[in-house]
Amino acid sequence: YAARARKEYIFSGGNKISKLAWTKENSKSEIQFISQKIPNDFGLFDMSGNVWEWTWDRHAVYDSSDTVDPMGAKDGEYRIRRGGSAYQEWKYARVDARYPVHPNYRSQDQGIRLVRTAPEL
Repeated sequence: YAARARKEYIFSGGNKISKLAWTKENSKSEIQFISQKIPNDFGLFDMSGNVWEWTWDRHAVYDSSDTVDPMGAKDGEYRIRRGGSAYQEWKYARVDARYPVHPNYRSQDQGIRLVRTAPEL
């Protein structure tokens, strides 16, 4: 939800990856300082590229028609990471891309984004 910002873009904030995200193609495979690319329509930076975002969602196949906050499985060992990274090709930064990762997995190109419930917009 946060990455899409109520839009149907390929990446968070638009369709032109070079303006939006750090990926293998433009980062020299180095993590970059935040907020150097343009934000999405919610004003959020770096939702595509730079570092993977580990999410609380569990890995499972879900119905592709479930487009409003799909949560995946109620149980399971693997969680989901999204957004791609500065070490990965652009295709991993798509807002519809999700990849399983074990909760014990650690990497310098993976992080979390702290969020909280916002009042109705």
